[in-house]
Amino acid sequence: MALEITVGPPRLAINQGYGVLISDQDGQIPWPTDKGFYHADTRILSAWYIFADGEPWDFLNSGNITHYASRIFLKNQKIITREGVVPPGTLALSISRSIGGGIHEDLDITNHGMGKVSFNLEIVARSEDRVIQGVAHRRLPVHGVQFHPESVLSEHGDALIRNFLAVARAAAAD
Repeated sequence: MALEITVGPPRLAINQGYGVLISDQDGQIPWPTDKGFYHADTRILSAWYIFADGEPWDFLNSGNITHYASRIFLKNQKIITREGVVPPGTLALSISRSIGGGIHEDLDITNHGMGKVSFNLEIVARSEDRVIQGVAHRRLPVHGVQFHPESVLSEHGDALIRNFLAVARAAAAD
């Protein structure tokens, strides 16, 4: 009896320790599918999309760099902004993604056009079993938390407020 070998749809898969991230080749994690970020058999991230002023990016190329890292190359579609139109292919987006103790992503955008461009970079993520409770910008003093008023009255409520205010004061001093 002959062995039948089949190949499934193309995808990116990276893994490290108990973590596995499976996405489409363009880095997107469409919902609903079985793709996402899994840790110890639990899906933590079930959808991930990136847009430029609401427009999806066009796929150029991608691949694994090593078992725990991948790189994705995209270009912009036509973007209509408040300042004008950004023609297709003016912007290049490189996503360097790795896992190990969580997900790490570096987003690098290159403007190949002659003029200055301004647009909103939007990332949409979905967590199937968990609620994302907070976000922070890596360098800018931008923080957001899902605040639960009852947390202030909890055992560590005063520390929660002190820590948040310390971060806000440090950001304001910079």
